[in-house]
Amino acid sequence: MKQVTIALAQLTALNACKTQRDKFQALFGESITFRSKKKFIAACVEHASAFSFAWAATNLLKAPAYAEYERVRAPAFAKYQRVAAPAHAEYERAKATAFAKYQRAKAIAFAKYQRAKAIAWDEHQRARAPAHAEYERAEASARVDHCRAATTAWDERCRATAIAFAEFYRVTTTEYERAVASAFAEAYWNQENPS
Repeated sequence: MKQVTIALAQLTALNACKTQRDKFQALFGESITFRSKKKFIAACVEHASAFSFAWAATNLLKAPAYAEYERVRAPAFAKYQRVAAPAHAEYERAKATAFAKYQRAKAIAFAKYQRAKAIAWDEHQRARAPAHAEYERAEASARVDHCRAATTAWDERCRATAIAFAEFYRVTTTEYERAVASAFAEAYWNQENPS
C-alpha cells in the first residue's frame, strides 16, 4: 500500500526551524500519514502559506524527485513573476501615494505644532516676566542684606581675632622672651665663669 509519513522527529533531525516544527506539531502532532496522493496534495495546498515547501523540497526530496519538483515549480514561478510584476508596481504606486499623503499631513501637523508651541512660549515669557522681575528685586534686596550682615560679621571676627592674637602674643612671647633671656643668662654665665 502506498503512503507518505512526515514526522516531527524527521523535521527536527533536518534542522527545520522551531516555528515550522511548532506549526507542524499543532496541526498534526508527532506525525501524519497520508494513504492517498490526492489527500496529501490537498493537505499541502491547504497549508501552503503555513509551511515553507521550498525548504521541504530541498531537505526531504531526493535528486530525481527534486528534479521533477523543479520542472513543475519553474513554470509556476515564471507565472508568479508575470502576475507579481504589475501587482508589485501597483503596490509601489499605492505606497508612494500613501507616503506622500502622510508627508503632507505630517508637515501640516508639524506647522500647527510649531505655531502652538511659539504661542505657548510667548505666553510663558509674558507670564514669567513679572515674576522674574519680582525675583530679581527680592534677590537684590537679600543680597544687600547678606553683604551688610557678612561685612558686620567679618569686622566683628577681625576685632575678636585681633584681641585674641594680642593676648596670645603677650602670653607666649613674654614667656618665650623670659625663657630666651634665662637661657642666655645661664649660658653666658657659664661661659664667663667656667667651673
